[in-house]
Amino acid sequence: MLRHVAHRFAQTVNSVTTHTKLASTSCGTFTERCCTSINAFTTSPSAMLWRATTQRKPSTGSATSFNGRWCTRGHTTTTSLVGKVVNSAEASIAPPSSEQLRTLFVHSAVPFVAFGFVDNTVLIQAGDLIDNTFGVYFALPTLAAAAMGQVFSDTTGVLCGNTIEALATRLGLPLPQLTSSQRMMRISKLTSTAGSVVGVITGCCLGMLNLLFIDLGASERRRREEELKTVFEMIMGQGHEIAECERSTLFLVDKEKQELWSVHATSGVELPMLRLPLSKGIAGYVARTGDLVRIDDVYEDERFYSEIDKDTKFKTKCLLCAPVLSTEGEILGVVQFLNKKGGSFCESDEKLILMLCQHVGIFMAKIGQQ
Repeated sequence: MLRHVAHRFAQTVNSVTTHTKLASTSCGTFTERCCTSINAFTTSPSAMLWRATTQRKPSTGSATSFNGRWCTRGHTTTTSLVGKVVNSAEASIAPPSSEQLRTLFVHSAVPFVAFGFVDNTVLIQAGDLIDNTFGVYFALPTLAAAAMGQVFSDTTGVLCGNTIEALATRLGLPLPQLTSSQRMMRISKLTSTAGSVVGVITGCCLGMLNLLFIDLGASERRRREEELKTVFEMIMGQGHEIAECERSTLFLVDKEKQELWSVHATSGVELPMLRLPLSKGIAGYVARTGDLVRIDDVYEDERFYSEIDKDTKFKTKCLLCAPVLSTEGEILGVVQFLNKKGGSFCESDEKLILMLCQHVGIFMAKIGQQ
């Protein structure tokens, strides 16, 4: 048994030795072939032409010295030598002319003008639509609507990319007529990139002209209306029940149009928008003077504007009206209680309506700050 193991071990050692010798022989053969190739390259006409063009005279025995260093040290100096030859070849290629570079700039810029215009147009239009719909109902900030618009903008760019490039090709723009080597030059790449950047900036600026044709304040007004509607439904919705009257109405002052317009009225049904000139009606008088008015029979008062009853199909009998003031004392609107149940309004009703007007003024101030 021991003899058999010793015999197997001896065979293994002999096999390893044989493979090692073969590997050494192969390495020596590979090294000799590399040295021969490099020696042939350094003495070839191409290498001699390269040394002549770069005005560098090789020293005596340079090929032998170079060959010896490569073979003994194992350094891959061939890469450096090839790099110098490539650089010399690039230097020998004629650079693009100014006319070719201008043509390349225009050819790169035109498609991106269209890309920038389409991108900004879709972004603005989609963002504005989202801001005026989902943004109002879900109280989304304007930046969120813009981000959603960007999704549609990028999607449109992907879908229409080939179409835009095809249309740009049909314009018949002159081609730069550059060779493949000239296109790979640094100056050509920089010119193409600069044209693309200038083109997309120009297109985006043109796309911003859409802002001239949309109502930029529409979403803000709708948000305020929704906020006012929510707040005043909470306040005025219970006003007629607390005051024990048939209807409570809130009018706001529009200084630009010099009129009052109703935000909310309660009588079991939702009323259409009411507009009343500041110069007419008891509500207009209170909005001008800031006085509290209590009338037991409105048709006996010359200040009463009966057209409101005709428009709303409601018969007003008695009335209690007070102004809504801001923290600075500015008149913001008017609150009315109409038709006291079981009689006329009294002093306790006056205190109630003044307290309600104070709360309305506080809420309106908060909305105005937002």
